[in-house]
Amino acid sequence: MKKLKLFVFSLLSALVVLSACTNSDSFVEDLSDPQESAALRAAIEQLETLYDDQGNPISDQQPTGNLIFDFCFEFVYPIELIYNNGTTVTINGLQDLIAVIINQTPELFIVGIEYPFDVIVWNPASDQLEVITINNEAEFLDLLESCNFGDCQCPNIDDPVCVEIITGNGTTEIITFQNACFAECEGFTEDDFIECPNDCDCPAVFEPVCVMSAGAILQFDNFCLAQCAGFDQGDLVDCPNDCGIFDLEVEVGECNNDGTYNIILNFEVQNPGNDFFAANGNILGTFAIAELPVTIENYPQTGEPVDFAVVCINDQPNCCADVEWQAPDCNSGGDCAISNLQVEVGDCNPAANGTYPLTINFDVENPGNDFFDVFVRNEEYIGTYLIADLPVTIEEFEVSGLPFDFVEVCINDVQNCCAETEWESPACNADCNCPATFDPVCVEAGNTIITYQNECYAICDGWTPNNFVNCPSDCLDCMNEPYDPVCVELNGAIITYYNACLALCDGFTPNDFINCN
Repeated sequence: MKKLKLFVFSLLSALVVLSACTNSDSFVEDLSDPQESAALRAAIEQLETLYDDQGNPISDQQPTGNLIFDFCFEFVYPIELIYNNGTTVTINGLQDLIAVIINQTPELFIVGIEYPFDVIVWNPASDQLEVITINNEAEFLDLLESCNFGDCQCPNIDDPVCVEIITGNGTTEIITFQNACFAECEGFTEDDFIECPNDCDCPAVFEPVCVMSAGAILQFDNFCLAQCAGFDQGDLVDCPNDCGIFDLEVEVGECNNDGTYNIILNFEVQNPGNDFFAANGNILGTFAIAELPVTIENYPQTGEPVDFAVVCINDQPNCCADVEWQAPDCNSGGDCAISNLQVEVGDCNPAANGTYPLTINFDVENPGNDFFDVFVRNEEYIGTYLIADLPVTIEEFEVSGLPFDFVEVCINDVQNCCAETEWESPACNADCNCPATFDPVCVEAGNTIITYQNECYAICDGWTPNNFVNCPSDCLDCMNEPYDPVCVELNGAIITYYNACLALCDGFTPNDFINCN
């Protein structure tokens, strides 16, 4: 019954092997992201074994009828789960959780959970249920490791024993185990066993029967449960017709700016037995039947030619219907366009830290996203900002060391929607307020020729034009190399080179390079 422990360890081993075989740490970093949880995926895999495709509990997998003992723990709701497309869903109870799990598809599935969250566990030391808080992935994995999944090898014999536990609110509850072995595996001893209240050990199957009681028709999931409630064969009456959904229709609305669109959902229902229905396993929400037709905003496109919805009446097994429709083209990325990109250069920041304020502004049509990214040369990422906050000022924009500084702005997650511009680099270099132009001059210090980026830097180090000498012609080839400053120490002075090429050309080695700060 409890086989998750082996799965968790196998999964973690696979992750270790995979991370060791890659050329980057991105996969491991993803696991540390609170939106990605290997522990949750492992728990979902186990929960799927406890329920059938319709969300009904499987009796031989849940012999006690209490998830804490049949599984390991139970969530304290609500919790927030995260799909692989980044959307979240609020889970308000176990039924919601199972509905989401069984309605996963290869294209849309749960990958994470938002921390922190609480769970209810059984504490054998205190003989009561307790609520603990799980703050991160490591604590979730520790919880799974503490479960005795797969450790109990008990016979499949029906010889029920019962124990009485104390719940979190101080009340008592009787738990029935299939036999003493399963109870002892949870930490109970023979001294904990009490007389079971009745001999009912009903299977968790949905074969509904109905009885008349006090003028009302009561429905039980099966006849065994009706017997446990004190009814017999003579009390049975015909159940109302089964719940059914008919004429499910979707009307597609206009596209939204974020690539989603609105739908209007409508249907007829017979014998709902409930006032509410959920769409796509509560991913899209829970709605009142009386409010039909219902508008569902921001329907997330699947990227497929056909989109779909599954509608289920709450708490009514097998009362579902699905519908498909032609997906509209809400991918506004092809129409996205940035124009009138402008920058405003501010005064150099104090302390000669080589930065200055840069204000960015532009116009954009059909962005399809609320954010834009900023890059400098070589696609180096600077940051992500809200389009609504334009104009945006980057307070400490670093000088590039080239005659012209450069930015590229791109609408976040929208392909081919970028614009770029460049401007003359201000003189904000550290220590010396010199221009970034490359016009080398050389001086002779002892037996060493020092090549400076330009005259300003040489004078900043205390030289005068009278000290200038002809630069070695081969060193001048270094001007073709990019600006990547290195520093050396010469006669107690720190010399900053435009790049390593110049330093090496002047006779220094990488062992001579020191921290420029």
